[in-house]
Amino acid sequence: MRLIHVISIILIVLLVQCIASAETKKYQYKCELTDPAGDLEESNKDKGKDIVKLNLNSDGKELHVTAHFKDKLSTSLNKDMAGAVMRLNIDTDNKATTGGKPFFSKAAGFEYIIKIYACISYGDQGEACSGSLGNVKPVSYFSSFSPEKYQQDSNTSEGTHDFRWQSSRKDIKDTILEASIPYAEMGVKSGQTVRFLIREEDSFFNDTGFFPEFLFTFK
Repeated sequence: MRLIHVISIILIVLLVQCIASAETKKYQYKCELTDPAGDLEESNKDKGKDIVKLNLNSDGKELHVTAHFKDKLSTSLNKDMAGAVMRLNIDTDNKATTGGKPFFSKAAGFEYIIKIYACISYGDQGEACSGSLGNVKPVSYFSSFSPEKYQQDSNTSEGTHDFRWQSSRKDIKDTILEASIPYAEMGVKSGQTVRFLIREEDSFFNDTGFFPEFLFTFK
């Protein structure tokens, strides 16, 4: 009987350790996430825009996002064209029963989605945050973002601004893309803790493109 009791205690300890290791990570004010290189779906023999490290840093007014890519974005953009590089799904009330459902994930309960884009400027000829201007030579590259709000129990989301609204922009530097998102665009306030689910946009059409869920407290 004593042996059975000892074994039972060991099993309980192991179970508690497993549960603890599976807990959602919690970050306060800032965090750094990593992602394996070469995990994107190939398209026309191009690897796409491959994120290998992601930093989030809040300052009381804005969330600063810094994405580090495997290759220079100028190379990736010229091959794969401009487009979204990541999606920030944000659960502002920490309730899985209220909010929308991101594509390719079983997770639910997200109120907002922030789409971050890598864009191409063609100087006086125009610009593109989706696709390209054909044979026009790019002049520079910049980031932008689009805030949207999910419909309840749906994959559908709608922009929170009209079509004339433009986000702030930042120049893309080699393998680094930055974006600064005001708290109001995400429906959050200082001191608030939310749930994040971030997707690497050029990934496969399944759940492999997601970073693990985590809780984040804004400064």
